[in-house]
Amino acid sequence: IVCNCKKSRCLKLYCECFTALQECDGCNCLACRNTSQFKAMRDEAIRTTRAKNPQAFRIKITGKDKGHGVESHSTGCRCKKSACLKKYCECYEAGIFCGAKCRCLGCANYVGSQRLVERRKKVKDYRGARRAEEAGRRQHQPQTGLAQQQH
Repeated sequence: IVCNCKKSRCLKLYCECFTALQECDGCNCLACRNTSQFKAMRDEAIRTTRAKNPQAFRIKITGKDKGHGVESHSTGCRCKKSACLKKYCECYEAGIFCGAKCRCLGCANYVGSQRLVERRKKVKDYRGARRAEEAGRRQHQPQTGLAQQQH
C-alpha cells in the first residue's frame, strides 16, 4: 500500500495505510505521523478513531458474496453526487458493482451500465471496462440448462 496524503498526516481513515493498520513506508505522503517514530500519536489516533466508530478498521470488501463467487461491500456505499463512477465510491475503487447493501443515489455502477464502461475507458481502466461489458452481456444472455428447466 502506498498513500499520497497531504493534509491528514496519515492519521485519518482517508489514509490507505492507516485504514489497513499499517505504518507508512515508502509512501508519497507529506508530514507523515503514521510511523514508529510517532508511535504514541499514532496509537492515540487509532484509539480515538475506534472510540468514534468501532467498525472503522474492519475489511469492507468481502471475498465472496454468499457463494456466488463475487466480491461485495460489507456495508455498501453511500454516494450522493458521484454516480458511483469516481474513486470516492468504495465499490468503484474496489472494482465491484454496487449491491443491495448500497444506499447510493443516481448509481451508474451496476451490471450493464454503459456509463460505467465509458468511465472505465476514460480513466484507461480497460480491464475494468472489459469486465463491466462482459457482465452486461452475461446478464442479457438467455438462460440454458437447469436454470431454464426450473422456470
